Amino acid sequence: MNRTHLSYAIREATGFGRAEVWQVDLSKFSSVVAFADRLEKEGGRLDILLANAGVGLDKYRPTEDGWEESLQVNNLSTSLLCLRLAPRLVETSMKYPGARPRIVVVSSELHYNVSLPERAYDEGQSAFEHLNSREYCAAIMPGATRYSETKLLNVFFTLSLSELLKETPVVVNTVTPGYCYSDLARNASAAQAQADRIAKAILGRSTEKGARQLVYAAVGGEEKIDTLRGAYINLHKADEPGDYVLGEEGKKRRDKLWNDLVLELSKVDGRVLEIVQAYPANRGGNST
Repeated sequence: MNRTHLSYAIREATGFGRAEVWQVDLSKFSSVVAFADRLEKEGGRLDILLANAGVGLDKYRPTEDGWEESLQVNNLSTSLLCLRLAPRLVETSMKYPGARPRIVVVSSELHYNVSLPERAYDEGQSAFEHLNSREYCAAIMPGATRYSETKLLNVFFTLSLSELLKETPVVVNTVTPGYCYSDLARNASAAQAQADRIAKAILGRSTEKGARQLVYAAVGGEEKIDTLRGAYINLHKADEPGDYVLGEEGKKRRDKLWNDLVLELSKVDGRVLEIVQAYPANRGGNST
């Protein structure tokens, strides 16, 4: 659907005729950087960043940047977009009294089901290089493991970004919409697509019900806003994420993944390290 059709669809659904549609392709780092550059130059205040893009693939498919597509779209580009736009959200909170901007990263309850291979935490190697290797991807695809891994990475990223921005009014959280009717399985094999249809018929939420979770994460809970910082939100409340991200071991994993992420994204966009180092709570200087 092109920009004209999207603008028309928004107007028809909401009655609001002044929405602007800016396209960005998260399978291309250049598109993400161009989008962020444009927003810095042309955009105004930014109150909500809802990072909702995601793909589920049943086989290895590299992007033009050399990354397995779901790893790039669901995690690397999503993280790049959040980092690049974070300064504009902070600026909005300073310019407009009472503004409480939010960054919402859409995750999934599937993050409870997976852990990352221990090799991802080896010193001297980027975790993302290992997760991106064709050999590793071949071992876990097809199936839900890769998608679940990207959602686990979203939870780790949310905790790290929330820590980075903790001295600002910007609230960062992650949310699960639940198992919803969507076209996420559009790239699945015929057998997997059939299984997905059956499961949705039994367990699935409507798209509208799933969207309500995202709306809550973006604008709800103002009376208890501090409980939403770094929170994993499920059914309109802060819920406990998987044990794998918690405790001392979880923090060690998170720090390694954060440092590796900043390293990888800095190769794509020099602004990333500049942004990370601009905030006092820059993870104790680990992101250098």
